[in-house]
Amino acid sequence: MRDFTAMATALASCGADPAVMTIIDKGYPYHNRDAVDGWLRDLGATMVPYPARAAGIAAHLDRATAADKRTLVFDDGGYVLPVVLDTMPERVAELVGVVEQTTSGIRALDRFEHIPVPVFSVAESALKAAVEAPHVAASVIDAVTDLVRDETWAGRPALVIGYGKLGRQAAKILRDTERMRVAVFDREPVMLVTAHQDGFRVGQDLGQLLREHRPLLVLGAAGAGSLTGAHAYDFTAPAYLASMTSRDYEFPLSEWADAAEHVGSLGDIGHAYVMPGDIELCVLGDGLPLNFHHRESMPNRISDLVFAALLAGGAVLAEPGARGHGPGRNVPLVDAILAASPVMDAYLTLYAEETQRQLLTPSATDCPPYEHQPWCYAQRSETPDTPTVEKVFRDGPDLVPRFAEHLAAVRAERTQSPGVGLPAVSEHRPEPAGGAVRIPHLVAIAAADGPVTDRVLWEVMAGIDVRPWCGLIPERGWFEHRLDALLDLRRKLRAGDLPASAAVSELRAALTGRYLSIRFAYQHQSVIALVLDEIAAEAHGAAA
Repeated sequence: MRDFTAMATALASCGADPAVMTIIDKGYPYHNRDAVDGWLRDLGATMVPYPARAAGIAAHLDRATAADKRTLVFDDGGYVLPVVLDTMPERVAELVGVVEQTTSGIRALDRFEHIPVPVFSVAESALKAAVEAPHVAASVIDAVTDLVRDETWAGRPALVIGYGKLGRQAAKILRDTERMRVAVFDREPVMLVTAHQDGFRVGQDLGQLLREHRPLLVLGAAGAGSLTGAHAYDFTAPAYLASMTSRDYEFPLSEWADAAEHVGSLGDIGHAYVMPGDIELCVLGDGLPLNFHHRESMPNRISDLVFAALLAGGAVLAEPGARGHGPGRNVPLVDAILAASPVMDAYLTLYAEETQRQLLTPSATDCPPYEHQPWCYAQRSETPDTPTVEKVFRDGPDLVPRFAEHLAAVRAERTQSPGVGLPAVSEHRPEPAGGAVRIPHLVAIAAADGPVTDRVLWEVMAGIDVRPWCGLIPERGWFEHRLDALLDLRRKLRAGDLPASAAVSELRAALTGRYLSIRFAYQHQSVIALVLDEIAAEAHGAAA
């Protein structure tokens, strides 16, 4: 996530050497994963893929020992200390301690009778309980509604499994915002009593609750094992399932695969199991935490507060004596330390007192002047045989920022959600790094009272965003080699100067309601290739 770059920068400024900094890449499809991974590598940190974490941890400890350093662990799900205790317990003394952010990471330690190092549990702190759960729950539910945008939820049944901090917030959002009929299951009777007092239907038998409530949506918030393989047979109607917690532990995917009559890939949506009786279980985001599925988990200004608490915990464990924090967990001491730290005071100064409010948009004084120009996007031409009219931009020194604003507005309209800042656009072909790619946009421009011409403006886009944007992974190199031909095709379309052929007729039909943008070209490469070949053959014949 983007917020981790700020934390890594802060660690380096506190004296942590990036050369002995190791990051375990959990493999989640975060919105900016490739760009962030590239940034971390450029910083000098070592990236270790999740499946190779045991070997990566051992190699890290070797590097730290060679540098005469001990290791402070910042964990986000119990990925380090359990591995050390299981596979290399003799090296646990090389750890100063662990700062753990997640409840799942704390639960991963429950099976150990003795924890020999301090575990500063931000996960169980009052600070994290107060700020994080509502945002994570909202992000998961936003992801559900984004992935199946045309579904209707109001008045239909939902089931939340696990009524901890996340589950409780999710149940309230589903009921109060999405207006669903929500039932709750939890293995702890006291949590069921709490859910009942909150006004939800509850049940002590999960199988019976599945059969009787017939949920359209199931949210797994138990931390692990929300459902068993046998529970697949308790579904009496198709359902969407989404995980709210770490890894893919909420649902028994391998057991369902063995029992299913068919397992189908749904692309970026996830995958689905067709169970006996033609019951389809659609697992959104492939069962990984849905708030990480091609998106940021929560607003960065909330992440800042949690990450600041992690850094404060790390500073405490790095001190001689760790301010009395001995081996294992000590939540009351963690709460007292965080309450006395400047973390919460700084947050209140920034966002409660707001003596110096700052917007997250670019500083207006640093931006070029804006002149409102009325325009109609995708307005039909009066000539039936011509494609939709594209936006024509006034040429000038502010062309690039105006085109970036145009891209942001169109994408916000298409996705029905506000964008995050402006796309990175430039006049000259960039050389992206860190998993980003370049997109050559075909842009119509005109000087005052001058003719319309075409040119290319370049956008740098995170590689992971390309498929959601255009619906496929395009052959970008093929198009870059044909940019002049594509610009010429736009001019010929505008002038009605194309040969009469089946390919041109197919292209005109595809352009109904659209215009020849690079996104359209990516989506219709085969017919574009045919038309370009015909134009080239016609030009060759004329020259002969």
